[in-house]
Amino acid sequence: MAIDAPAPITCKMARGAEGERPAIRDFVTTIQRDLHSSLSLPYPAEGACEIVVEIGFAAPSSREVGHRLLRMPPGTIRAVVAVPKDDAAYADEIRFSVAAAVFRSLLHSRVAEGQKATEPPEWFVRGMAALTDRPRRAALFEETYSAWSHASLDEASVLLERPPPRGCSAAVASQIVAWCIDRPDARQRWSKLLDALASGEKWSSSLLEGIFLDLDGFDADEVANASFDQWMANQTNHILSPGTTHPGVLSRIGMLLEVFPDEIKAGFDGEASLPLSFFAHHPEMDGAQALLLKRAARFRAVAIGRDDLFRHLCLLYARALETSAMKGWFHASALWLAAEDMRAELGARTAAGEILGLGK
Repeated sequence: MAIDAPAPITCKMARGAEGERPAIRDFVTTIQRDLHSSLSLPYPAEGACEIVVEIGFAAPSSREVGHRLLRMPPGTIRAVVAVPKDDAAYADEIRFSVAAAVFRSLLHSRVAEGQKATEPPEWFVRGMAALTDRPRRAALFEETYSAWSHASLDEASVLLERPPPRGCSAAVASQIVAWCIDRPDARQRWSKLLDALASGEKWSSSLLEGIFLDLDGFDADEVANASFDQWMANQTNHILSPGTTHPGVLSRIGMLLEVFPDEIKAGFDGEASLPLSFFAHHPEMDGAQALLLKRAARFRAVAIGRDDLFRHLCLLYARALETSAMKGWFHASALWLAAEDMRAELGARTAAGEILGLGK
């Protein structure tokens, strides 16, 4: 029976490492709690062993972060995480080791006598671990979105089975995990996955599609691929890191400055698209006023939750569009030009790698 609480954490310290204990314990506890609360991993069964964190002991743990599982005499599983010292350089490996220790202890505690569990692939666990770094979640999404939007990723059904491409593997893995668990009953689905792996089922796209997406049959891969694509597109509307604006967010408002024939019939004359500024210059055209007001509302919506500069930029565009729609281009031109100048300035800053609002 689960106890709806993470496993207790016990720290063991080498001589001279006592000062490292509070920071490391807090860090490990935060990761563990996020795995259960944010990622919805099931809680351990009642009577489960504590997680032991060994700090600063002799080699090999003095040189690298790692984890191991021990089966105790009653048959319970104890997870041990080895941490050399409190050092930011170890942060990612500590995240991975804690995630692996928690997931694998849940897995092996379900293995019946005589059965051999299927271990999860390392890339999947690293994706889980990356999601516990809350400030980095937006950057992980933006990195994946950039590859996805440029058609540089395999389809989701392939990504479920094999490691993501090098260079963006942690980011892509994190988004595969996030997509899988973006369900109201994620904790129960995790339990199904753990039970399946504990019984020795092979890791495969069909296994994950069946458990997390309720898909089965010849078209499961196709439906999963479409589901992931839709999920990625929808994620652009989510605020993953409030008060900040990543370069990808700024670049995507370029789509709000383009107009396509299915939005308004006037003015195209065979063109595939037209700049929004064309309609701002000619608000008297059939349908232009409604288009400008609708697009102004979109700019106001995308500003919500972002940093002050990006919000101001979006509000400049919104006010320019509303003014053009109601009073004409002459009254709107100064606002529009101010918005364009500001977008160019912010674009140069984000192109250099700045995340707006991050250093506030």
